[in-house]
Amino acid sequence: MYHTPEDTLDKIDKEKLKQTAEIVAASTFQVVRPGPNYNQNPVEYPFENRPVD
Repeated sequence: MYHTPEDTLDKIDKEKLKQTAEIVAASTFQVVRPGPNYNQNPVEYPFENRPVD
């Protein structure tokens, strides 16, 4: 079993949670951003060569 009743908020790795939130936010923005006339550059996130903790 992966999760147990001992899983509590104090055991969350806040840095990994932050990294995950940044990836989800950048990915979501890429999917829902306005059409081709949108005058901003795409969100850049270094997916390649990213260290695996």
